[in-house]
Amino acid sequence: MLAEWLKKPVPKNRLWLAVILGLIAILIYNYLAELITERLGVSLPQKNSRFNLLDVSTYLILFYGAICEEILFRAPLLWAVAKWKKFSWVMASAGGLSFLFGLAHGWQYGSLFYGTLWFGIGGFGYCLIFLKCGGFQGLGFQAVAVTSLVHGFYNWTIVLLKLVNGITDM
Repeated sequence: MLAEWLKKPVPKNRLWLAVILGLIAILIYNYLAELITERLGVSLPQKNSRFNLLDVSTYLILFYGAICEEILFRAPLLWAVAKWKKFSWVMASAGGLSFLFGLAHGWQYGSLFYGTLWFGIGGFGYCLIFLKCGGFQGLGFQAVAVTSLVHGFYNWTIVLLKLVNGITDM
């Protein structure tokens, strides 16, 4: 059932809706992951002091970083689809790429295990968006564009939420 749904692409005139719904889904997932992590007693770091959130260049870096990550962690799915064409192998590839995405981001949590787990699951969500928005049809630019927008807007939303809560560095 998931295979048939993912293989039917979002119509081009509805890609904007995929960006909005993808962003909402990732934000809800992130909220739930942080809630579960808190309940498990894992302390989340409050700041890393790498970026000044009041600096405009931070927003450009976060969006550009999202584009680079989508190319690095999602675009290889195009190869998996073209080479294997079998749904289970494509999903296994998505799982492997999501694990690598989780490892790349896991340091942001107080626990590398939970950080890798939560970011890996989030990365799998991006893989599903990628495949649904053209990845299964070999529409690489379109699929990367949609996931980059979702990822970039997600980064911006997190930063804006931090600013609203009085946090000026990240």
